[in-house]
Amino acid sequence: MKPEPNHARAIRSRLAHIDRTLTLIERIAIEGERGVIHETTPLPPEQARDVAAAVAEARRRIESLRHVLGLARDVLPGEQAIGGLCAFLWEAVVETHAKYLDGYGRVPDELRDILDPAVDELEGILDRVHDAARRR
Repeated sequence: MKPEPNHARAIRSRLAHIDRTLTLIERIAIEGERGVIHETTPLPPEQARDVAAAVAEARRRIESLRHVLGLARDVLPGEQAIGGLCAFLWEAVVETHAKYLDGYGRVPDELRDILDPAVDELEGILDRVHDAARRR
């Protein structure tokens, strides 16, 4: 059955989100994540195998549904994926400015003087990430 174009776009978009999130879940289960301000530990090997098996099963189901509904497989260029992620991150970075934190109580001037220049610098770095990905 081939859904109407609007339904097809909505279903494909949701399935893509599920697929990307499953990829992240599998990676965390097996490898964990290590950032500068956070760390997620991997699961013990047996649990990681169980998660990976369940993720593989979910992917098979998504693939089957994609096939039954006649949905095209999206191939998103890396620069578009990175651009979208940068747009999402940009909001989080901007809202880390002191003026947005005043809703949680007045931000002391000393914290404002530290935070705002660092956030401005992060905005510039994020712009460079975006520009580097879009450069051809």
